[in-house]
Amino acid sequence: MSPVGHAQTRLDYLYLTPGGQAVAADTLEMSDQVTAEDKWITERVQENLNAGIYDRGRLSPKHEAGVAAFQDWVRVALGRN
Repeated sequence: MSPVGHAQTRLDYLYLTPGGQAVAADTLEMSDQVTAEDKWITERVQENLNAGIYDRGRLSPKHEAGVAAFQDWVRVALGRN
């Protein structure tokens, strides 16, 4: 991902496959789906930033509670309270 302006980002993919084989259609389809989901979440966070509803943080409390919980578990397991 590369920022190309105040409100625009360019997304480039590089798929590395064994022997330079073509990327499987189901891999590309899954990648498109994940990208669309990430885009939707990113746009909602940006809307909230613009509206003053959400002002900072690494994770969105509304959309990424599971990720935050997992990171907490890992931090505790590593002894980094």
